[in-house]
Amino acid sequence: ISQSIKSVKMADTNTTTVMSPSASQTTEQASKTNLSPVSSSINLELREKIWKGCVPCLFSMEANEIMSASFHKHPISIFLLLPRISYLPLVSDKVHNHFASFAPALSDGMWFEFHDRTGTKHALKWNFPIGVLYDLYHDNEDGPVWKLTVHFQSYPSEDVIMQCNNINVVKKCFFNCLKQSVFLAYNSISTISTLTKNDQDTLWNGVKKADYNNYFPAYQSIFGRSQKLRRYPFRILLRGLQADIDLVPIQRPIEVSASDDNALTLQQSLRGIIPGVMKMYECFCEKPNEVDYTMSIIVHGMRVPVDTPLIWLIRHATYADCFLY
Repeated sequence: ISQSIKSVKMADTNTTTVMSPSASQTTEQASKTNLSPVSSSINLELREKIWKGCVPCLFSMEANEIMSASFHKHPISIFLLLPRISYLPLVSDKVHNHFASFAPALSDGMWFEFHDRTGTKHALKWNFPIGVLYDLYHDNEDGPVWKLTVHFQSYPSEDVIMQCNNINVVKKCFFNCLKQSVFLAYNSISTISTLTKNDQDTLWNGVKKADYNNYFPAYQSIFGRSQKLRRYPFRILLRGLQADIDLVPIQRPIEVSASDDNALTLQQSLRGIIPGVMKMYECFCEKPNEVDYTMSIIVHGMRVPVDTPLIWLIRHATYADCFLY
């Protein structure tokens, strides 16, 4: 959920609009299914299209870090199309190789920064999926391309960005998040613990390569058809509201009840977890000309209708770590 002053538009909306059913449309479906994320009611084609979404990024090296001997041949920027579900360290080899010859001999490790329209600099947390970072920071008024600055020195402190010395750090972080989402969903991580080494490798390779066909069979082993969802695995990230809560993942257990007369909507879920923020959002929607801010609720680059059933989003729009952001 992003908030900004009216002169700034916070979220990307270039993603093709996906029509989600309202709560009333899914009531009959919910009563006939076991509410598993992998169920007969899932639109596999739509899920795959969302999962394969990409964001266009333009990387430029920080000018102050370019070696003086290289000034006569200033490095050109590099353009890449990055998978939404991936993580910056998994897709940055080309960036590193492109700029490495211009970097200082003593490097603190490569990291990325975004400069917003006000000139404020934001160090990007690599442990969030690329699509989540894009939705939080990218300004649609700048066009679809996300312009990032590449650093090789002055790596931020651990409380700003986790150290990432190799890909195994990313793998460990990913599986920790996956275990959290699965535990939220089933109150157990047994479906992960019982994965064979080959299944774990297949799952991780699917994430590394952003390969849906590699990833989804392993995903089905975790969220199988016989599994009954107990809680909704989703995270809320806020930006532009308050420094001490911005970008701090909010996870609250919301129980799934098979006896519910109506499917739980996104609005109902958010009202229960962040009532104050939702009151601001509803006020903005009702009287946009009477408030001095704008607010958006974004999932995979789309402004999602708040009457969308949460289970529909869980089935179609989770990231590789099985969290809905």
